Amino acid sequence: MKSEAGNRYESIPKRNFRNSIIKLLEDDYKLIGSHKVIQMIADDIVDLHKEFYPQLEQQSFGHIIWRTTKATTKKPSYGTKTEDYEVKTVILPLITEEDIENRIKSYYSHRDEQGNQNYQKQQERDIEAMARLIKSSASQGGWLSGAELSVLLNRSLIKFERNF
Repeated sequence: MKSEAGNRYESIPKRNFRNSIIKLLEDDYKLIGSHKVIQMIADDIVDLHKEFYPQLEQQSFGHIIWRTTKATTKKPSYGTKTEDYEVKTVILPLITEEDIENRIKSYYSHRDEQGNQNYQKQQERDIEAMARLIKSSASQGGWLSGAELSVLLNRSLIKFERNF
């Protein structure tokens, strides 16, 4: 017999795209019929989604879908409206497993350090994350602005531009 705690965890993977489609078809569209037919329709929609958005299925935790300026041969100029440039949707590795591991390590070693060293480590983490985001966006055909980076890294734009 499964434990009560185990049963609570079983619901987590059930909160997925496929089951949301089934609920939508049954509740909102009032599609009446065989539950098996509704499941088959949901499976077909999931397959179409994978076909049109394959990268989403390959990403692990910590990735974010971001719409930015499409990279072209011409650099965006000041005074030009954002809506005048083409948009590119990119998938950015905002948080990596290495980031989490480093946070765990720094948590245990932080007790012996001074506060100023922690600020320096934060700045190093920001630089690493910024480089990772810029490289990822560029490899997918997008350009990230300083404002976008400050939002993604949760930093003030003024401090961001001054420090980087």
